[in-house]
Amino acid sequence: MTHFCMKKYLNFCCLLFAGVGLSQAQSLPGRITKIPDQVYRRAAQAVVKITVGEQQRIGAGIIIGKTRNGAPVILTSNALISGFEAQLTVQLEQGTTAMPAQMISSKWRNRDLVLLATRAGFPGAPALEFGRSDQVAVGDAVAVLGFPGTTFLSQNAGEVQRNAPEELTLSFSVSPGQEGGPVLDKNGRVIGIARARGEEPGAVISIDLARIVVEEWLRNSTLAETWQEGKRTKKWYGWVLGVLLMSAAGVAIGVSGVL
Repeated sequence: MTHFCMKKYLNFCCLLFAGVGLSQAQSLPGRITKIPDQVYRRAAQAVVKITVGEQQRIGAGIIIGKTRNGAPVILTSNALISGFEAQLTVQLEQGTTAMPAQMISSKWRNRDLVLLATRAGFPGAPALEFGRSDQVAVGDAVAVLGFPGTTFLSQNAGEVQRNAPEELTLSFSVSPGQEGGPVLDKNGRVIGIARARGEEPGAVISIDLARIVVEEWLRNSTLAETWQEGKRTKKWYGWVLGVLLMSAAGVAIGVSGVL
């Protein structure tokens, strides 16, 4: 057995032994399953663990792109970070270093979603493919990725219970450690962002809606292509993002954040 497979096997065994604790947090537990290797290789690069405050909340997010200077841009649930916008750290799986993160702009936030950024040099990458939530049917198999009481990336699997234009409902509850994480279809494509509802069936913010929202926020400025370095306009914990975003109207908008 290769080192990679052994690591995945041991992680899965640890998750099974933790099953009692997980089931207490979820009265409607999905099936705790091993992430398929081909999905795991991509997800391990793209799904980040988000620690909010002094561990008041733990959730997840997904890297959707990088700025020209290499700072990852992360999409997650606004409910996860609300009230702790200046107290955020992100990291990949166990063994990686946590780095400070910050909401990029109040203009890139709504009731459901928010964009975060962290330092350039963060090892993650936008490695997951995106699907279409309008093509998901009731009864289709889905998986929610995140960190439900674990230091390693894991998933709960179940089915779609309801599919409305802007929100899907799952047959199982979403753990707080999976709030803001990606929901994948059977082909490993992102079809939404997970929302925890306590003991109720989990909700999923449609990726179709999320795509419209993010495209409106970014407008004609495609990540990693048209973000341009500019003046250092604002310091934050000793780092600066140092980029200017050119809007469709040609107005330069200073964006504060971290390198």
